[in-house]
Amino acid sequence: MKFKTRQIVHNSVFDVFTPTTQASLNFVPREAVNDQLVDALLTPGKQIVVYGETGSGKSTLLQKKLEELYESHITTRCSASSSFEKILLDAFDQLNQYYIDSTKSSASLAAKASLAHEIANLRTTIEACSASAFESTAKRAVAPQLTIQRLASGLGVEKMCWVIEDFHKVPEVEKTPLSQAFKIFSDMACDYAEVKIVAVGAAETARDVVAFDREMRHRLAEIHVPLMTENELREVVRNGEDLMNVKLDVPEAIISTFSTGLASVCHHLCLNICLAGDVYVTLTEPKHLGEAELQQAVIRYVEESSDTVKAAFDRALFQYRVRQYDNCRLILSALATGSLEGMLSSQVLDDIRKIHPDYPQSNLTTYLRELATEARGAVIRHSSDGRFRFSDPIYHAYARGVFWPGRSLVVASPELKPLYSIIRGSVTTNVARWAGAHLRRS
Repeated sequence: MKFKTRQIVHNSVFDVFTPTTQASLNFVPREAVNDQLVDALLTPGKQIVVYGETGSGKSTLLQKKLEELYESHITTRCSASSSFEKILLDAFDQLNQYYIDSTKSSASLAAKASLAHEIANLRTTIEACSASAFESTAKRAVAPQLTIQRLASGLGVEKMCWVIEDFHKVPEVEKTPLSQAFKIFSDMACDYAEVKIVAVGAAETARDVVAFDREMRHRLAEIHVPLMTENELREVVRNGEDLMNVKLDVPEAIISTFSTGLASVCHHLCLNICLAGDVYVTLTEPKHLGEAELQQAVIRYVEESSDTVKAAFDRALFQYRVRQYDNCRLILSALATGSLEGMLSSQVLDDIRKIHPDYPQSNLTTYLRELATEARGAVIRHSSDGRFRFSDPIYHAYARGVFWPGRSLVVASPELKPLYSIIRGSVTTNVARWAGAHLRRS
């Protein structure tokens, strides 16, 4: 690769490679999803669910499209403790702040000015509700004025939309009123074409909305953001090289394969490579970063994740009671023999039956599903290609080191063997004591 002669713009490496925040400078368009998302955003009354795996880039993609099509929007982030009242109050509070911060021209419509005044007057109600939450353990009550219809009107006047992040985390009991909110927003499109809810969450999110309100079946756009392709991941690397004026002298397949389709992992590894090479801002002179920086980057990635690895595998391998088969251990051991791209369930079954010929298919189905849940550390995931794989490359490397220490590495490409050796060696160093405990139980 030849470096281009150009005027240097000094970017921070933390703005170029963003493993924990949305990509801005180094955004890679997802053409297969872009058109579908834009069409849904432009269709009046169409509510939207954007879903995909954590780290797949769904929030970044949505943010980019909203910046293109909306002047502003509000975002509510949910958790396992989020109630409908809390979610609604958060939205009103943000809308109220928007009116306070916005400069209104003298030519504003009367309805718009009236609404701004009304929402401003409701601020004391919101603050009172918020204060009461600290004084009482009782369920917070939303003031009668703060309704979904009122929120839709307020957003509609300003041509804004409401983004609900992590919709899937909302408790089941709270999903009924939220699903009804989707319908109300859809109905309000007759008066405000732009107003809509965009829910962001896991794969079951859209089913949750429809299950609690069947009328939403034909008013909802379900948009799946898949894992990034190898070419898209490589574009993240190349964009970063150009923005930082560096050249990563390592095979592109190493970074893209290690990332297993997750934009966040790709950004994390590239960031660590730059930090290992003391690159913090765009360089005035080009610099090559090679295998030494890659090795340091992977070791740093492993060290930062060691506590997560321990916690995840402790949950995955915990036996609630003694059974005929140690199902989770058998499945993870089998997956460890495969490549980073994963294995089909039939391949996992074949591998287990080499040792346990009578192992039942039903056990495999049950525990493959269970190992993908947070209760079991979410150590594996079910990809759109039908394969089961470890949810983090470190998990895969750790499983190889613990379950199959005597086996040779089985990888799709020989050039990945040095990378696996780095990961496995680093994991062994960082988790030796508790890994040994698991080995003794095997």
